[in-house]
Amino acid sequence: MSGGTINKDDDDHMPVAFEWGVVTGRGASFSPVGGKPDGRCALLVLDGVRSAPSKDAITVSCKMGQSMVTGDFELIVPYAVSQAGVQTIGDSNPFGCSFTTDQPCYLPVTLGQELRSAYSARPADQFHPPTLSYASNLPGNRMEVRYVVGTNSLQTPLLASTQDTVVYSMSEIGEDHAGLPHGAMLGPYGQGYVTDLVVHFSASSANTRPLHDVPISAAQRDYSATVGEEAPMPDMSTPIAESNFNKGFRGATVTLWQTRDEDSAAITDLALANSSQVAMMMDMGFHKLDANLFEQSGRGELYLMFKKGSGQPLMDVSTTHNESHGYTAIRGESHGHEVVVYVMYSDDKSTLRRSLTWTPCTGDDSEIVLCAAAAATGTELSSTMMCLLLDPAPKMPPEFTAIADPEDAPERECVIPEDGEWDAMMGRELKICFRVLHNGDRSEVRFSEESGRPEDTDRAEELLTGRTPTGAFIADVSGTQGQPTCEDAPCQGDRGMMVWTPSPYQGGWKGQVCLEACVFAEACPATPGGETEICTETCFPVSVARCRWSLVAEDSFVEIAPRFQTNWLQLWYLNPGVGHPDFALRSAMEAINIGRVYTARWDDTVDGLAARFGVPRQRLMDLNADLIGMTDEEFMAQERMVCIIPDSCSIEPPSNSGKNQ
Repeated sequence: MSGGTINKDDDDHMPVAFEWGVVTGRGASFSPVGGKPDGRCALLVLDGVRSAPSKDAITVSCKMGQSMVTGDFELIVPYAVSQAGVQTIGDSNPFGCSFTTDQPCYLPVTLGQELRSAYSARPADQFHPPTLSYASNLPGNRMEVRYVVGTNSLQTPLLASTQDTVVYSMSEIGEDHAGLPHGAMLGPYGQGYVTDLVVHFSASSANTRPLHDVPISAAQRDYSATVGEEAPMPDMSTPIAESNFNKGFRGATVTLWQTRDEDSAAITDLALANSSQVAMMMDMGFHKLDANLFEQSGRGELYLMFKKGSGQPLMDVSTTHNESHGYTAIRGESHGHEVVVYVMYSDDKSTLRRSLTWTPCTGDDSEIVLCAAAAATGTELSSTMMCLLLDPAPKMPPEFTAIADPEDAPERECVIPEDGEWDAMMGRELKICFRVLHNGDRSEVRFSEESGRPEDTDRAEELLTGRTPTGAFIADVSGTQGQPTCEDAPCQGDRGMMVWTPSPYQGGWKGQVCLEACVFAEACPATPGGETEICTETCFPVSVARCRWSLVAEDSFVEIAPRFQTNWLQLWYLNPGVGHPDFALRSAMEAINIGRVYTARWDDTVDGLAARFGVPRQRLMDLNADLIGMTDEEFMAQERMVCIIPDSCSIEPPSNSGKNQ
């Protein structure tokens, strides 16, 4: 860098702004597009079509406070860019960003979240599934993906998805998914490719006579499939004909199955290895299919080895087709016995598709820039190189808010009160709808351990019939796609409701009903050994009406009276609007009075009120939940409303005559 200085003799310790930018230099023509909104990253694109390899230069300036430095950088374009050769399929950018808008090619992703999930949570007009798709009108030349990866501490050389063409890095080119973050893959997905192989063993009359109906057992393996039948396999799997490699020998019947799963990575390399070759193949990045193709035949061990890399995807596996059908022979032997399997790979000539998959985890929270293009091997033609900025971040506390009735479910009867306090009534369901926005795979909503669920006496259940609900619970938590309020963060949404039916012992209750929404980071916490639950608590103020009971179907005075330690005659007296006590109450009104609301005088005490109205102190507590634990000083400190059922006449001790027996 040159020009200016950022060192000062006297430091005033005042914060200064840091700015940087790209200046056109030495005839280079660059246009900044995309980039992260806060300006930490910029994407530079070469204007026009290049018919041959070329060089350009840019000037980068950095400014801190009043000081500025600049630096000149030479860019080498080692291959041509031509609209007539290799092009992206669909959007102008394979990462789903468009150069015709100011939307940045930027993707935030959460630790522990699969990259595909982050894409699916984005608006459909900005991002698409993370697949690089290219087409070529050069049918004689195979295509490959060429890419570079940059982080805050590493810049790779130019890499390629195949291992046998142009060598850009002697140290990296031999590795699949070279230069990508740990666990990331840039390989073929779905599209009818072979994604898995399964070896199935069974018993048959041909290899187990004379006791063909007895299960074979060796090395902890029991093969008891019905003779002549195969065990059921997934719909995506098909058997490979003539794949019994023990045919003509004693041993288990072998059937090889191949699976084509649209949501799985394709196999890109297949090999056969005997017991002495397995370790070497695994050192080369192959995985062992733990099933001996010579099982119980006494001919040693022979295994299928496979790799899911970034090269050409496997299209088909066969034992009957050969090189004349365009297949490649894969050979292996054990103890002098040879097996030949024929495979067909995609030629990647007319189309090329590679998907970027990654699940960042603890320690993967640095920004990553991936720039990729497709090139036709054997030529100097390629598509335009496009870039994507990945920004991994830990899971954040959920956003937890109350909502009114969703438009598609108005029957929920959820409202947000203007004064911020929800009104409840004994016997009536209170519904509070909520929404949780989070960047986890799932969320859990529950009552807070402290002051969460409203307290109630154990005696409440004894006073209610089976038709009368009571208690508090969380219902209808369901997932939705990302919400616009998530701004630029990967986001999922859950919504549900808290339902609470106050019991006959909760009249006058006033307090907070507290819920907490949590996301889980067990597999990938923000730091090693960090928190595995990230929660947000939200409390809803609720007030339960005194002396009022909400009626349900078939409620009667006889049934309701025992719940409040009174009798039907007194309830009838307290509700003069009911003409006849035998009439169906629910048809006449929504709720009834179960007592009188008394305004306490300045010198009243709880014991004084109990004595004046001829009721036990405990009965006052049962009718006024807010009096529980209250001292006389607290009671007299402000004006109080008290629900009272006076014992104005001789009443027999109440029974549970109204409860279903």
